[in-house]
Amino acid sequence: MNSETLKKSFSIITIILIVATLYISCTKESPKEIKIGAILPLTGVAADIGRWAKEGIDLAVADIDSANLNSKIQVKIFYDDSKLDSREGVTAFKKQVDLNKIVAVITSGSGVVLSIGPEAERLHVVQINYSAVNPQIRLAGDYTFSLVNYSDIETEEMARFVLDSLGIRQIAILYASTSYGVGTRDAMIHNFEARGGRILGMEAYSENVVDVKPILTKLKILKPPAVYLPGTIKDAATILRQSVEVGFKTRWLSYNAIEGPNLIDIAGNAAEGLIYTSSNLYDLSLTRDEEKKFYAKYKQTYGAEPTIYAATAYDAVMLVAKATAQSQVTGQAIKDYLYKVKDYYGASGIISFDSTGSVRKPVFLKTVRNGQFVVFSN
Repeated sequence: MNSETLKKSFSIITIILIVATLYISCTKESPKEIKIGAILPLTGVAADIGRWAKEGIDLAVADIDSANLNSKIQVKIFYDDSKLDSREGVTAFKKQVDLNKIVAVITSGSGVVLSIGPEAERLHVVQINYSAVNPQIRLAGDYTFSLVNYSDIETEEMARFVLDSLGIRQIAILYASTSYGVGTRDAMIHNFEARGGRILGMEAYSENVVDVKPILTKLKILKPPAVYLPGTIKDAATILRQSVEVGFKTRWLSYNAIEGPNLIDIAGNAAEGLIYTSSNLYDLSLTRDEEKKFYAKYKQTYGAEPTIYAATAYDAVMLVAKATAQSQVTGQAIKDYLYKVKDYYGASGIISFDSTGSVRKPVFLKTVRNGQFVVFSN
């Protein structure tokens, strides 16, 4: 073979290699881009719940990026502050659909979730609620899912505990005049009266309350053995502190959303003895690898123990990621996948969605003792 022929052969081989390389690079499957909205209460009375969720979401994205899922999908999160306001939430949702083309949205706050529900249904965008408890969310539409117990489940356990364990037959209710407050009030009335209990009286307060002493004075006259107080951390702490200031002695009862360092910071010793329902598995034994791994990663990253809302927000991202990894990146495909989820081991426990997109998780009692949130024991 002469030198000219050899040169031609090398040229042909080189061209073949270049074409093959270009073909492989062009036909290699690009990662699916999953755009998820996160409309959270990043400011205002529920800012802690928003911050915990953001931490859980960011941790989920980091885990996806470092795992094998990264070769198939790429998750992008678009944050907006709802301020726990329904109008702000809907405005943010519409903006994210139009501008960012999201296929799913993670939300919080009963009013926000219920307001976004019809829009999510109309636009075929999956909404995953990580913290709101109003039972009406079950009716928000086929595209709305929840990762927390609704208040009818939590109040069912609280009513049983108050009547059977504490032996208290009469209570008062002090609730926020909001969607979650009214929904939880109604659920408690139903469950308590269904078991033979009696509601002595009810009073409502405005969210982000500053002076609740007049209302507490009215309740004090009724002399209720216990008062059920569904509210945010900041509001509950203010009420507990001012109850001491007006000399109102009673047994205070509440639910999952009031747990957080700010409760103790604001209420101080007034929070001692508070009893509330919880579904935070990290207060019990961590028996599953998913829970252990999330707990360890969260604590290493943020220097604190995870709350239930950090875990549910984490699970929301992971469920959307799993749904889209093996199907189309559409709201309908995600919705269809989620309705088939049964016994999924997540960071927040075992998840199974029913026909309304809802879950039912174990509920237990906690209390404040010596400035700490601990599992309740007689």
